[in-house]
Amino acid sequence: MLSKIIYSQLFSLLSWAMVAQAPPTEGGGVPTVLRKDTTRLLQELVVTGTFKPIGLDKCVIPTRNIHIEKLATLGVQNVGDVLKFQSNFRIQQDPILGTGLSLQGVSGENIKILVDGVPVIGRQNGGIDLSQLNLMNVERIEVVEGPLSVQYGTNALAGTINIITKKSPTKGTELSVNNYYESVGHMNVGGAFGWRGDNQTLMVSAGRNFFGGWSDNNIETPSRFQSWKPKIQYFADAQYNFRVGDIKFGYAGNFFDEFILNRGRPLAPYNETAFDDNYKTQRFSNSFKANYTTKNQFIVNGLFSYNQYQRIKNTYYRDLVNLTQVLTQNEGDQDTSRFDLIAARGTVAKASDGKLSYETGFDINVETGTGLRIQNRQQEIGDYAAFAAAEWCVTEGVTLRPGLRASYNTSYKAPVIPSLHIRWKLPNKWTARASWGRGFRAPSLKELYFYFVDINHNIVGNQNLKAESSDNINVVANYLSLGKKNDKNIYKFEVSGFYNDIRNLISLAILRGGDNAYTYVNIDKFKTLGGQFLGEVTYGSLYLGIGGALTRRINRFDNQSFSANTWEWRATGVYNNIAQTGFDLNVWYKYSGAVPGFIKNEDGGVQNTFIGAYNMADLGLSRRFWKNRINFSTGCRNLFDVRNITAQIAGGAHSSGANTAALATGRNFFTKIEIKL
Repeated sequence: MLSKIIYSQLFSLLSWAMVAQAPPTEGGGVPTVLRKDTTRLLQELVVTGTFKPIGLDKCVIPTRNIHIEKLATLGVQNVGDVLKFQSNFRIQQDPILGTGLSLQGVSGENIKILVDGVPVIGRQNGGIDLSQLNLMNVERIEVVEGPLSVQYGTNALAGTINIITKKSPTKGTELSVNNYYESVGHMNVGGAFGWRGDNQTLMVSAGRNFFGGWSDNNIETPSRFQSWKPKIQYFADAQYNFRVGDIKFGYAGNFFDEFILNRGRPLAPYNETAFDDNYKTQRFSNSFKANYTTKNQFIVNGLFSYNQYQRIKNTYYRDLVNLTQVLTQNEGDQDTSRFDLIAARGTVAKASDGKLSYETGFDINVETGTGLRIQNRQQEIGDYAAFAAAEWCVTEGVTLRPGLRASYNTSYKAPVIPSLHIRWKLPNKWTARASWGRGFRAPSLKELYFYFVDINHNIVGNQNLKAESSDNINVVANYLSLGKKNDKNIYKFEVSGFYNDIRNLISLAILRGGDNAYTYVNIDKFKTLGGQFLGEVTYGSLYLGIGGALTRRINRFDNQSFSANTWEWRATGVYNNIAQTGFDLNVWYKYSGAVPGFIKNEDGGVQNTFIGAYNMADLGLSRRFWKNRINFSTGCRNLFDVRNITAQIAGGAHSSGANTAALATGRNFFTKIEIKL
């Protein structure tokens, strides 16, 4: 490990020397929001929940656009890295289940995650592992807070995250390679190829991410056991788009493979044996798209996708003397769980620049789960829906967008789901948006039929679960000033509020009389409400942003209400082309307040839980040289050296409670070099 750090530092010094000798590039060489002209800022496009790609300022549904290129200085590697500093998001960590999140105080199954509109499957502990979603070929991430259940159906109660990939290289042929090293033990390498010809484009990327594992030696004595498990990931993506006449076709394929090694502690009395767990995860997806715009400006879209997720868990009894191992014979030690999703979606839209635009379509999702931990080894649930929405420009400044979805679910009676969005262009550079929507979520196959019991977890499904339903209200007011005509200064201010009322929220609870065994239950009611503000100033090459948010959670059990507040503060600073040297500096900071919670215990009563507050900050410095072909970044993650935070968790999904919760691997340093040809 020491030699790796020494080599990394020598490599960094050599890279710095090369950078120092390179002549400054024009304008600092980093295309960020600070360099955008006002026209490009106003034309920034979004596609999530829209009839056609539309400018962000004209979008009726409040949407957040996060460009990955702007975060390159911080060396972000996956979707979790991107979202951890965003407002209203809270990141959770699990050594085995990976990185999860909550939005507006609502977590797990209630956040829809898409890649170019295709649903991502394979939820563990209620959520998608964000560390498994790499950024190798990602252009931006679009976030919609609040339900988009009319457009995307189940799981879209709290919000929707749509990962938008790159569709075409910036020039005819493009080749890039990158290398990332982090002092805590991450070593990643990847490459991408892009080609653009007449009426066709090809994008291919692949990579390998390695993490050697980590333990907090201030707490634990050195051991083969590591609190953060070693893992290795392989991924590959391919995308081919072509046009035949007026019809655009596209194919996208994705493969992901992850291996996690959970080495057990040596067993007493002689410390010569141990139990080791191996976790192998594979994702495989294919999607086919077609788009046709008629002469009458009708837009016809079609999508068909097949996703497969498989997770294999094996437990071995390992001899630490002769290094042999055998599979254990205990029931539940070995398992292969597989989920398959077939999805089809079609829409027809009339997206005009006049008074009225509209869209209608269908949405089909059929998911199958198989494995030893699924009752009867196989279960299936299907959802078949039709939906419609319209946008009516009532006046020049007011636009209404009503929507409606009707669906048939093979396991639950699904209600008709309405929504209404309003955009109001106010005087003095203000824009107001308001949204109301209802959501519906049928329990997943895992929540209904899952059975997962081992040394670390004890979870069983519940076939008597009720479906979730919700009402959501979001209100947002934005101010945007582009400064004087001849400067590039930008002034932005935003204030917003939200309210979520979820009935029959599905959550984990302790089985009454069980040995810390957990099952899924319906909470009578769960509400979150709160608000946030954000101020941003771009002045020449300097950007400053500051914001704050408050979230109040209200749980209702057996006609009793329990509530608690959580505060959040964040700040961002960007300085491009420091002193005309071509260096760019990014500093991101976020304070995440304590999260009190409530859960039913084994006696049927309500028990308090608690996750402590923490401060997190990252710093990055980058420089482009050789005519922008090489981008060098270095910096420090987790400046405040956060590792474990105070927590009082009543066992969670694990076999025992805890007084701390793992959050991060302490302060560490990173180096990244990307070469584009």
